[in-house]
Amino acid sequence: LEHKRAQNCRADTLRNLEGRLYLLGKNHGATRINELLPAQLRPLIHRPGNSPQTVNNNRIALFGFFKWCVKEGYRADNPVSTFEPVNTDDREPTILAIPQVLRLLRAATTERAGAMLPYVVLGLFCGIRPTELRRLSWDDVDLAGGTVTISGKVAKMRGRRIVSIADNAAAFLLEHAAAHTPLVPANWRKDFAAVRAAAGLADWTADILRHTAISYHLGKHKDDAAAAAWAGNSADVIHRHYKGLVKAADVEAFWSITPASLDNIVSPQFQSAQK
Repeated sequence: LEHKRAQNCRADTLRNLEGRLYLLGKNHGATRINELLPAQLRPLIHRPGNSPQTVNNNRIALFGFFKWCVKEGYRADNPVSTFEPVNTDDREPTILAIPQVLRLLRAATTERAGAMLPYVVLGLFCGIRPTELRRLSWDDVDLAGGTVTISGKVAKMRGRRIVSIADNAAAFLLEHAAAHTPLVPANWRKDFAAVRAAAGLADWTADILRHTAISYHLGKHKDDAAAAAWAGNSADVIHRHYKGLVKAADVEAFWSITPASLDNIVSPQFQSAQK
């Protein structure tokens, strides 16, 4: 971990490694590194109840650790090399439907005095990753210019990108930008849980706001490369995972949602979503 800190790895990366390597120290702390056998490591990779993707993530963490051990001369081989990655199914992203989007925005507007609204809007309409949102400040948001600057120190892959802000998203952010409402409140986990509960969204995945944003962006612009640049992804990922997830009528409805429309819903899509 000290080596990773010296490499300027982020806190999230360090926490992930520490969590995944914890059982190695707990179960085998008294064993010399060069004496550990693959059979002893298997339970640390294939933990009961873990999904195939989690198993692969466990393997990656352990493989990286033992690769470092080999480099440092603590052992001659990498015992994790004997384990192949587990096959995973290619699942399409989970996204929010228009009725769910409306309920979420209403709840974010009213719950906790709107404390979570900037977070929700920037994730939902700008596709910014949760980890990136936690590193952003209002200095990165230019409502007049209609952009959010995701700097290298903020971006997941440390590559700078400029994210355009749609007019409807800017309308939600205007008052909060003037008041400098924290983009991520101190008690954001508790606050966000309250918003989701008020919206009736019990099933939640960490990147669902981002997946929703990318799907509707692609539905509107029909340009894989543009969506990839906007979201900080590859065009191949956009094409394989996000193509055709939303209908044209829903795309129009999504980019028409404004603060006023939450109370004054007039289009057929909004009327059905209100029920």
